[in-house]
Amino acid sequence: MRTISVRAPDGERWEVRREWVPRKPRWLGFGFGKRKQRNPAPARRGSALDWIDVPVVDEFPAAMLVVAIIVALLLAWFFVFPVLVLLLDIVFLVMVSAAAVAGRVLFRRPWRIVATPAAPGAGPLVFHVRGLRASKAAVADIAAQLEAGLSPRVADAPS
Repeated sequence: MRTISVRAPDGERWEVRREWVPRKPRWLGFGFGKRKQRNPAPARRGSALDWIDVPVVDEFPAAMLVVAIIVALLLAWFFVFPVLVLLLDIVFLVMVSAAAVAGRVLFRRPWRIVATPAAPGAGPLVFHVRGLRASKAAVADIAAQLEAGLSPRVADAPS
């Protein structure tokens, strides 16, 4: 996404860009949908390990096998599974992005061009232009019009 920054003759700064998505994506983070409990359960008395009832193993190899399995599960839980989830997220993001761009190009959905003033309180100017090349040219035209002090207009704006 290319942003063009211009300064109007009255000294106001503007940023003109083409938006690929209608709104910025938000990271929901881990724990999506979980709510904090208002009344947590009361603390139990006794040791935290009271619930473990493991018989003592006299053979050393069997104990080492159990320890190795626990270490392998911990490594998988903290390293392998997060990497797999990250790779799935990346594959999903690439597929959705490709579908979105293909949808805009094939179905001639209008691209949203936003001119945002740097001054607080003023709202952005939003234009809709059909076509990838036409929207790129419209970004440059709007920036040139703002720099010249004109009210920006787009010739190809759909109704």
